[in-house]
Amino acid sequence: MMDERDVLTTQVQLLLQQLKWAEQMLQGLPLKEPLRKAVASSFASRFTHARGKLEQMQVALNKSPNVATYWGTLQRRDAECRALFNECLSFIGGVLIREHKLKDGSFLDGGICQIADALLHELMDKAPELYPGFTLLAESNFFTETTGIVRLRFPEYSVWNLPVAVHELGHFAMPDLKDGMGGRPFQAKHQQLAAEPQQAAHLKEYLADLFAVYTLGPAYLCACLVWRFNPKDGTAREDGAEHPSHAKRLHFMLRTLELMNPVSDYDYTGLVKILRELWQRSWQTAELATELEPKTLGALQVMHKEVYQILDEQLSSARYARWPQARKLAAEIASGAKSAAQLLTDESRLADVVNAAWLWRVRQQGTDREQLRQVGERALDLCRLLAQQKH
Repeated sequence: MMDERDVLTTQVQLLLQQLKWAEQMLQGLPLKEPLRKAVASSFASRFTHARGKLEQMQVALNKSPNVATYWGTLQRRDAECRALFNECLSFIGGVLIREHKLKDGSFLDGGICQIADALLHELMDKAPELYPGFTLLAESNFFTETTGIVRLRFPEYSVWNLPVAVHELGHFAMPDLKDGMGGRPFQAKHQQLAAEPQQAAHLKEYLADLFAVYTLGPAYLCACLVWRFNPKDGTAREDGAEHPSHAKRLHFMLRTLELMNPVSDYDYTGLVKILRELWQRSWQTAELATELEPKTLGALQVMHKEVYQILDEQLSSARYARWPQARKLAAEIASGAKSAAQLLTDESRLADVVNAAWLWRVRQQGTDREQLRQVGERALDLCRLLAQQKH
């Protein structure tokens, strides 16, 4: 007759079998090299780690005279395996969507993942080690640190959501950024807040926002203000457990754009004014103020000055500096006089296209749906050509 040791052993063996099945599914996917590399370097190590823990538990369980304490251990091991299985399932679904071609030769995801990949590689051209992964569609936007995968929210296949991918990359790139001595200044700052989980989580968001505006330009700030932040959200004026308030983040990002204002032929002053006024009008309709308490604003500015200086010193090669090209392209995309192929030149950059689209959008008042669709599609067509060129 079975006893409690047999039940525990059976459940451990089941988890080991499930690990084997999940790993076999991943290995059986028809993956291209970048995706296969991610499975080999990231998923494989996690499977090995999970399997090792279960095998150690199995050995200890067989030797122990008292099995009662192992129920709690089994619960933890099961939770760890479930998290891994969920990520495997999300990965498999994302890969199948990304790689599936329709009868006309186009991809099921409209090529948006390939475009996002190309954009992130373009931004990290001078620091390729800061983007080790690729993009897939998922239930929400996030970055998986264990696998290097940037997840784009399903089913947003438009040019308007692309800036969010840069923010998600920031969650990986900023902690991994090295200074001249080989240290990781942002990782060190985060570790200093280990005893304060909320502040540590907020710092991650601020750093990802800083990274996105600094490397991509105004497009990410535009996307947050127009596309993502709702003044009726619970975190519009109040901090959440994981995210600082929208008000703090918008102040932080606007300050970043102001500091990026160079004394040269490209200037963000006009756009900063447009965005501030848009923010104020939107929030007034929701009966919210955009101002922060002087003490809160002062502390935010001190923190911003410190982290901006570190980034500007260590990653200046990735600073977005093509605003004139984006402004010119905005007018050309809006006019529709030229096709995407005619707009494509040797100097074309994905970051310019994304910024151009958002610049056009925030300048419009009462834009009708058809015009918005046309401009968005023209911008995405140009992005698609550029991504194919870089692939």
